[in-house]
Amino acid sequence: MPCYLRGATYHLKRRVPTRYAKVERRTFIKMSLKTDSLGVARHKAEEVWDQLLA
Repeated sequence: MPCYLRGATYHLKRRVPTRYAKVERRTFIKMSLKTDSLGVARHKAEEVWDQLLA
């Protein structure tokens, strides 16, 4: 899962799936993962993305 460091905090950035384009106007979803650890960020990114798609 793509995580990137912004300052001291990791963020998630993913393209909105085509099937949700009519519901979500943004092209990308960007969210803070509220951690400074890459390992924790990767784990949280998977969980956050799964919750968004549910």
